[in-house]
Amino acid sequence: AGAVAALLTAIQRRMFDSNEGCPGFLTTAPIQSSGKTAFFQLLFELVWGRTAAATNWSSSDEELGKHILAILLEGHGGVLFDNLEEGGQIESNALARAMTSPKFTGRVLGENTQATVPTNCLWCFTGNNISASGDFNTRILPISIDPGTENPDQRTFSRPDLAQWCEDHRTEF
Repeated sequence: AGAVAALLTAIQRRMFDSNEGCPGFLTTAPIQSSGKTAFFQLLFELVWGRTAAATNWSSSDEELGKHILAILLEGHGGVLFDNLEEGGQIESNALARAMTSPKFTGRVLGENTQATVPTNCLWCFTGNNISASGDFNTRILPISIDPGTENPDQRTFSRPDLAQWCEDHRTEF
């Protein structure tokens, strides 16, 4: 259900411009190579015709605020905070503002100017055994992946290049 909600939210997200915001999506698994990043990469490929703008998470709220502003200035439809620290929690005042307000304001890096940008992008997070905390429990929908094997990196699939298959069949979706 969370994966379907992520797909439908990605399709509609750019049309929302209100104080209500939209949920973010967190994909977690007990072990690496379970398909967390692959899920979002395929979702981005299907919706926007490109892979996710994957970026790192900063534990400093001030640095994360600068990072969020830079991401929003680029105008991406969605952003993927990939591979959060094992067992980490999503918590940030800057991210909370970005997820619940129609606009985000911050100081442009290297300049003495402020920028205000729309926040209508899809917020995605991946990591092993990660969770949302505090207010993010109501702002982020979790998607848990269990690969059903101790060695998920050794699995084989009927479509060895799923990204290419998605690109080739994107119009059907």
